[in-house]
Amino acid sequence: MLEKALREMLREVLHEVVRQDLQSVLREVVREELSAVQVALREASPPVTRPGQIEASYLRARDICRRFGVSRTTLYRWTTTGTFPAPVRFGNSKSVFWKLTDIERWEVEQRGRK
Repeated sequence: MLEKALREMLREVLHEVVRQDLQSVLREVVREELSAVQVALREASPPVTRPGQIEASYLRARDICRRFGVSRTTLYRWTTTGTFPAPVRFGNSKSVFWKLTDIERWEVEQRGRK
């Protein structure tokens, strides 16, 4: 009778140990899979922009005109002749913007030509 009770207790203890080990392993597997999915999502999706971030990354025509001391006519002539980076549009907007990185690259190229 005592032997049967000891076997039963041992079986329950082993069952609990195995259950805890399995839970631990499953948690780790889920954690690793979740991490891999998060990395894949970050790499696949565009960066999230915060308010003001678009303004810092793109310039409007008036900003470029002030920056270089030229008129809108000159700016658009430079753009249409290909001597200045092309603007971009967002959605169906009539407004055009220039990437700040493109403008900075163009400035470096212009300094190199002088």
